[in-house]
Amino acid sequence: GDQVEISTIDWIQNSGMVVGVSERKIELMEPKVANADLALLVFAMQTPDPSVELMTRFTVSLSKAGIPFLIVMNKCETVDEATRLDWEDRIKAWGHKAFLVSVKNGEGLDDLRNELRGKVTVLCGPSGVGKSSIINWMLTDGFRYDGSTSSPVDVSRDVLGKGGRGRARGRDADDLVKNSQLQSVQSVSARSGSGKQTTRTVSLVRLPSQKDEDDDGKSDGSGSGLLADTPGFSKATLSEVRSTDLAACFPEISSVVEKLPCKFSDCKHIDEPGCSVGKDWERYDQYLALLEELEEEEEIMKKKGKFRTAGEAIEKAKDSAKGKRTEFKLKSKRYRKENRRTARQNIGNEFM
Repeated sequence: GDQVEISTIDWIQNSGMVVGVSERKIELMEPKVANADLALLVFAMQTPDPSVELMTRFTVSLSKAGIPFLIVMNKCETVDEATRLDWEDRIKAWGHKAFLVSVKNGEGLDDLRNELRGKVTVLCGPSGVGKSSIINWMLTDGFRYDGSTSSPVDVSRDVLGKGGRGRARGRDADDLVKNSQLQSVQSVSARSGSGKQTTRTVSLVRLPSQKDEDDDGKSDGSGSGLLADTPGFSKATLSEVRSTDLAACFPEISSVVEKLPCKFSDCKHIDEPGCSVGKDWERYDQYLALLEELEEEEEIMKKKGKFRTAGEAIEKAKDSAKGKRTEFKLKSKRYRKENRRTARQNIGNEFM
C-alpha cells in the first residue's frame, strides 16, 4: 500500500527505479498493510462459525489504527432468516455497519462493491470465511455467460487451472487467469470445521471500473478501486493498543460517555462509582477480558524494565503527520548507547 515516486522508467521492460516513498497515512501491523481507506472484516455465518471474541479483537485493532471498517457476514444462504436478522441487529448494537452477503448466489455483493469504489480496501478475518472468494466475485461479476444459459457459473479454483467445481468463461475471465489476478480458494476442513489458509501473502488487485458506456461502447474508467487480500488470522494482534485506549475502541462505551460522562475521568467502566456505562451490553465480558489482558501485558513490560519505574513518566509525546501521539519511553542508559561526545568527556574527567 505504499505510495512511491518512480524514475528511469523502462516501458519496454516494465521496470523503473523507486526514488522516494511517501509517508504512510495509516498502517496496520497485522495484516501488514499501509494507506488503506477501508477495511472489510469478513466472517462466515457458519463453517467456520462466527466468534464474537475474535470479531471484537479485530474491531478493537482496526478502531485503534483509525481505519473505517465494515463487518461482512458471508455464507448467509446457509442460515435461516431469524439467524440473519439476529446477527444484523447484534452488530448494529455494537455500533458497526454490517453487510450480509453470499458468494454462492451473489446476494448483497453489488451493494458491497459500491462501497469499495475509488478506495483502497483491505479484507481481513479468519481463514475459510471467503475473503478470496469475495475478491474473485468482484473481479468477475460473479459469473460468465456461455451463450446457451443465463445461469451463473461458480468462480472457483478451476479458473486457475487447479481443479474445482466450475469454470469461468469469456475474454475477461481469460485475461484475469493470464494475469494471475484471481485468488486461489479451498473448501473448509471437514474434520476441524476451520478454514485452510490458501492466501499466504498480502496481494493487491484492481477492482474493475464501473461500466458507464458511451455511444462508442467504451468504459469511462470511473469508480475503480484496489482490493488487498490477506492471510487468515486465528487471533488479531493488539500490540498497538494500550489499556487506556480500550474504552474508546468500543462504540457501546464511547457513545454513552459522550452523552453522560462518568464521575471520574479515568473510569475503567468496571465497578467504579458514578460509571455511566454499566454492564448491560453484549460485549461487556469481551471488554473485561481484553482490559485484563492488556493490563497484564503492560505489567510484564514494566517488570522487564521497558517502562520507567514508579513515579516516573512511562510515555513521551511525539509529533506526527496526524498530530501529537504518545509512545512508551525506554529507560535511558540501559537501552541507549552513550554518544561519542559524552564518552570523550567521561574519559577526560578520569584524568583530571
